[in-house]
Amino acid sequence: MLLTHTAGAAYWWSHPLAGELYHPSDGSLPHKNFSYLTGNISDYDIPAVTEPGTTFTYGHASDWLGVFAVRATGKNLRQLFHDVLFSPLGIKPSELDLHLSPAIAPALRPIHVRNPTSPSPSARFDATDAMIYHTAGMPPPGKAHFAGGCLFGNAQGYAKILQAVLRKDPEVLDKATWDMAFLDDFAKRGICMPRPLYKTSSPFFSADVPEFARSTVPNGEGMNLLTCVVANAPTRSGRPEGSFGWAGLTNSYYFVDPVNGIGSIVNMQLFPFFDPRCVETRDRIEKTIYECLSSVRAGKRG
Repeated sequence: MLLTHTAGAAYWWSHPLAGELYHPSDGSLPHKNFSYLTGNISDYDIPAVTEPGTTFTYGHASDWLGVFAVRATGKNLRQLFHDVLFSPLGIKPSELDLHLSPAIAPALRPIHVRNPTSPSPSARFDATDAMIYHTAGMPPPGKAHFAGGCLFGNAQGYAKILQAVLRKDPEVLDKATWDMAFLDDFAKRGICMPRPLYKTSSPFFSADVPEFARSTVPNGEGMNLLTCVVANAPTRSGRPEGSFGWAGLTNSYYFVDPVNGIGSIVNMQLFPFFDPRCVETRDRIEKTIYECLSSVRAGKRG
């Protein structure tokens, strides 16, 4: 359930009940602080907002998986990422890291926020200095790395992870586990994606998300054990059935297409998530990729 966001956990911006803990509608003092800034485990130790195992609710599932992995192994999350993923896949410290190390810091770029209330188009982007909690070693008692996000790094580093998924790299998982992880887990459990996927409780962080990728059929999405949305029918941007993808909060989007053996990642460094113009850009890029792929294949047949 944690791998597919069906454990009932929610973020403050993805469900109104969770939002009440951080921004009480009656004007009272918040019950929780933003855990991605504080690193406090107690700040994402919140009540479930739905019955576990019944529906998709986007929330702190990955963060809890990170806490459990640390407790099970005795290693900090940064070391686990290095041992399990980065080292086997040849990812350099300058490409991806859970800590903002000297190897990465010089390349760090600011996150911007689209300000729809500004009357001037030239002033529609405001810089923000929001910074994820991170440490080089084991966080002190009561704190944890925010496993749901983010990694510091570049698209080249993350592309190596997508390539490993495409080839079902045995350095990461065995073939049987990869095969299982690619499948739509919701189909066998009788779970349907909610529509909308969620309505935002914090427009600064996220717009409403009606569906992750527009499908050519109703209810054309599921979730797999890689915490990705699976296309159970072709998407309107051209991705085939069986492809899957997910995103980062600052409008970073990626997909893996095992049918055609390709993948893609697009990074934008912009709040709020699922900004309509960002989604339009993502879909145009995907459409262009598949038009080019179709053209190349047509040329080979000719």
